[in-house]
Amino acid sequence: MDLVLTVLEGHGLVVAGEKEGVVGPGSVVCVPAGTPRSVRAHTRLVALAVVSPPPTAADHVEVEAALAEQAA
Repeated sequence: MDLVLTVLEGHGLVVAGEKEGVVGPGSVVCVPAGTPRSVRAHTRLVALAVVSPPPTAADHVEVEAALAEQAA
């Protein structure tokens, strides 16, 4: 899924593939589908994330399993 992330408040670090950059209010980051990506907040971070195409339930299985394991 392609991702467009717009930072509304706060500051953080976005990693997209081999690139990384500090983001803050007004930053817009576009990451193509298939590119490993992560976001780390340095402060309280409010962002709008838009993905295309919309994710399906199957896209969330791995994340939900990891969260359940951490909660146990």
